[in-house]
Amino acid sequence: MSRGFPATSPGPGRSVAIRPAKIADIPAIADCGARFVAMSGCADLLPETHGEIVDAIGRLMAIPGVKVWLAEAGAVLGGLGMIIGPSLWRPSLLHAEELFFWVEPSSPGTTALRLLRAATAEMRAQDVTTQTFFALPTSPRTVQRLYATMGLRPVQTAYLGFVTSMGRIAEPSNCSGEM
Repeated sequence: MSRGFPATSPGPGRSVAIRPAKIADIPAIADCGARFVAMSGCADLLPETHGEIVDAIGRLMAIPGVKVWLAEAGAVLGGLGMIIGPSLWRPSLLHAEELFFWVEPSSPGTTALRLLRAATAEMRAQDVTTQTFFALPTSPRTVQRLYATMGLRPVQTAYLGFVTSMGRIAEPSNCSGEM
Protein backbone atom coordinates (compact mmCIF):
# COMPACT_ATOMS: atom_id res chain seq x y z
CA MET A 1 0.00 0.00 0.00
CA SER A 2 1.18 3.48 -0.46
CA ARG A 3 0.57 7.12 0.32
CA GLY A 4 1.24 10.51 -1.18
CA PHE A 5 -0.77 10.22 -4.41
CA PRO A 6 -2.77 13.11 -5.83
CA ALA A 7 -6.26 13.37 -4.40
CA THR A 8 -8.74 11.01 -5.98
CA SER A 9 -12.01 10.35 -4.22
CA PRO A 10 -15.32 8.88 -5.25
CA GLY A 11 -17.16 12.14 -4.64
CA PRO A 12 -20.53 12.61 -2.99
CA GLY A 13 -23.03 9.84 -3.56
CA ARG A 14 -20.60 7.54 -5.38
CA SER A 15 -19.67 4.23 -3.85
CA VAL A 16 -16.47 2.26 -4.32
CA ALA A 17 -16.87 -0.98 -6.27
CA ILE A 18 -14.41 -3.89 -5.99
CA ARG A 19 -14.06 -6.04 -9.10
CA PRO A 20 -11.61 -8.32 -10.89
CA ALA A 21 -9.29 -6.45 -13.25
CA LYS A 22 -9.44 -6.95 -17.01
CA ILE A 23 -6.70 -6.61 -19.62
CA ALA A 24 -8.33 -3.29 -20.63
CA ASP A 25 -7.54 -1.99 -17.11
CA ILE A 26 -3.76 -2.26 -17.59
CA PRO A 27 -3.27 1.45 -18.49
CA ALA A 28 -5.15 2.59 -15.34
CA ILE A 29 -3.21 0.10 -13.20
CA ALA A 30 0.01 1.40 -14.75
CA ASP A 31 -0.97 5.01 -13.99
CA CYS A 32 -1.30 4.11 -10.31
CA GLY A 33 1.87 2.01 -10.58
CA ALA A 34 3.81 5.03 -11.84
CA ARG A 35 2.70 7.06 -8.81
CA PHE A 36 3.65 4.15 -6.56
CA VAL A 37 7.13 3.88 -8.14
CA ALA A 38 7.68 7.59 -7.58
CA MET A 39 6.89 7.41 -3.85
CA SER A 40 8.13 3.90 -3.03
CA GLY A 41 11.68 4.81 -2.09
CA CYS A 42 13.01 2.03 -4.33
CA ALA A 43 12.32 3.40 -7.81
CA ASP A 44 15.75 2.21 -8.96
CA LEU A 45 14.50 -1.39 -8.59
CA LEU A 46 11.17 -0.91 -10.40
CA PRO A 47 10.22 -0.21 -14.04
CA GLU A 48 11.40 3.25 -15.06
CA THR A 49 8.88 4.39 -17.67
CA HIS A 50 5.11 4.21 -18.02
CA GLY A 51 5.59 1.87 -20.98
CA GLU A 52 7.75 -0.47 -18.91
CA ILE A 53 5.11 -0.47 -16.17
CA VAL A 54 2.38 -1.28 -18.73
CA ASP A 55 4.53 -4.15 -20.05
CA ALA A 56 5.23 -5.45 -16.54
CA ILE A 57 1.54 -5.41 -15.56
CA GLY A 58 0.65 -7.14 -18.82
CA ARG A 59 3.24 -9.86 -18.15
CA LEU A 60 1.95 -10.33 -14.60
CA MET A 61 -1.68 -10.61 -15.66
CA ALA A 62 -0.74 -13.27 -18.25
CA ILE A 63 0.82 -15.57 -15.65
CA PRO A 64 -1.44 -18.48 -14.65
CA GLY A 65 -2.64 -18.05 -11.07
CA VAL A 66 -2.37 -14.24 -11.02
CA LYS A 67 -5.48 -12.46 -9.78
CA VAL A 68 -5.93 -8.68 -9.68
CA TRP A 69 -8.77 -6.78 -8.01
CA LEU A 70 -9.50 -3.08 -8.45
CA ALA A 71 -11.33 -0.57 -6.30
CA GLU A 72 -13.02 2.07 -8.39
CA ALA A 73 -15.52 4.88 -8.27
CA GLY A 74 -15.31 6.51 -11.66
CA ALA A 75 -11.52 6.12 -11.45
CA VAL A 76 -9.26 3.41 -10.08
CA LEU A 77 -8.70 4.07 -6.37
CA GLY A 78 -6.64 1.00 -5.54
CA GLY A 79 -5.63 -2.46 -6.54
CA LEU A 80 -4.40 -5.77 -5.19
CA GLY A 81 -2.50 -8.31 -7.26
CA MET A 82 -1.79 -11.82 -5.98
CA ILE A 83 -0.36 -15.02 -7.38
CA ILE A 84 -1.86 -18.30 -6.23
CA GLY A 85 0.02 -21.56 -6.65
CA PRO A 86 1.66 -24.46 -4.83
CA SER A 87 3.64 -23.48 -1.76
CA LEU A 88 7.38 -23.68 -2.40
CA TRP A 89 8.00 -25.30 0.97
CA ARG A 90 4.90 -27.50 1.14
CA PRO A 91 3.79 -28.12 -2.47
CA SER A 92 0.70 -30.05 -1.37
CA LEU A 93 -0.69 -26.72 -0.07
CA LEU A 94 -1.78 -23.70 -2.09
CA HIS A 95 -0.17 -20.37 -1.24
CA ALA A 96 -1.18 -16.81 -2.18
CA GLU A 97 1.45 -14.08 -2.37
CA GLU A 98 0.93 -10.37 -2.84
CA LEU A 99 2.43 -8.94 -6.03
CA PHE A 100 1.25 -5.39 -5.42
CA PHE A 101 -1.21 -3.60 -3.18
CA TRP A 102 -1.98 0.10 -3.21
CA VAL A 103 -4.79 2.38 -2.19
CA GLU A 104 -5.00 6.06 -3.04
CA PRO A 105 -4.74 7.99 0.25
CA SER A 106 -7.93 9.94 -0.44
CA SER A 107 -9.95 6.73 -0.87
CA PRO A 108 -12.64 5.87 1.67
CA GLY A 109 -11.15 4.27 4.76
CA THR A 110 -12.58 0.81 4.02
CA THR A 111 -11.07 0.52 0.51
CA ALA A 112 -8.01 -1.53 1.53
CA LEU A 113 -10.10 -3.83 3.69
CA ARG A 114 -12.61 -4.38 0.87
CA LEU A 115 -9.79 -5.30 -1.54
CA LEU A 116 -8.42 -7.74 1.03
CA ARG A 117 -11.88 -9.27 1.53
CA ALA A 118 -12.21 -9.85 -2.23
CA ALA A 119 -8.80 -11.55 -2.29
CA THR A 120 -9.66 -13.62 0.79
CA ALA A 121 -12.92 -14.80 -0.78
CA GLU A 122 -10.97 -15.99 -3.83
CA MET A 123 -8.36 -17.67 -1.64
CA ARG A 124 -11.08 -19.52 0.28
CA ALA A 125 -12.78 -20.56 -2.97
CA GLN A 126 -9.49 -22.05 -4.18
CA ASP A 127 -8.65 -23.70 -0.82
CA VAL A 128 -5.53 -21.56 -0.33
CA THR A 129 -3.85 -22.48 2.96
CA THR A 130 -1.18 -19.80 3.46
CA GLN A 131 -0.73 -16.19 2.39
CA THR A 132 2.06 -13.62 2.28
CA PHE A 133 1.65 -9.85 2.24
CA PHE A 134 4.33 -7.17 2.25
CA ALA A 135 4.93 -3.70 3.68
CA LEU A 136 7.56 -1.26 2.49
CA PRO A 137 9.42 1.07 4.82
CA THR A 138 7.36 3.83 3.14
CA SER A 139 4.02 2.06 3.78
CA PRO A 140 1.66 3.70 6.27
CA ARG A 141 1.69 2.12 9.73
CA THR A 142 -1.95 1.18 9.23
CA VAL A 143 -0.75 -1.56 6.85
CA GLN A 144 0.92 -3.46 9.69
CA ARG A 145 -2.20 -3.11 11.85
CA LEU A 146 -4.41 -4.30 9.00
CA TYR A 147 -2.21 -7.37 8.45
CA ALA A 148 -2.19 -8.14 12.18
CA THR A 149 -6.00 -7.92 12.18
CA MET A 150 -5.97 -10.55 9.42
CA GLY A 151 -3.99 -12.85 11.70
CA LEU A 152 -0.71 -12.31 9.86
CA ARG A 153 2.59 -11.84 11.67
CA PRO A 154 5.93 -10.48 10.51
CA VAL A 155 8.37 -13.33 9.89
CA GLN A 156 11.26 -11.85 7.92
CA THR A 157 12.78 -8.70 6.48
CA ALA A 158 13.72 -8.75 2.80
CA TYR A 159 16.68 -6.89 1.29
CA LEU A 160 16.76 -6.00 -2.40
CA GLY A 161 19.64 -4.79 -4.51
CA PHE A 162 21.70 -5.31 -7.63
CA VAL A 163 24.61 -7.67 -8.22
CA THR A 164 27.35 -5.86 -10.14
CA SER A 165 28.65 -7.15 -13.48
CA MET A 166 31.94 -8.18 -11.84
CA GLY A 167 30.12 -10.50 -9.44
CA ARG A 168 30.65 -8.19 -6.45
CA ILE A 169 27.74 -7.33 -4.28
CA ALA A 170 26.52 -3.80 -4.92
CA GLU A 171 26.66 -1.16 -2.20
CA PRO A 172 23.92 -1.70 0.40
CA SER A 173 20.69 0.18 -0.11
CA ASN A 174 17.14 -0.10 1.14
CA CYS A 175 13.78 1.15 -0.02
CA SER A 176 13.66 3.90 2.58
CA GLY A 177 16.86 5.50 1.30
CA GLU A 178 18.49 5.18 4.72
CA MET A 179 21.64 3.27 5.57
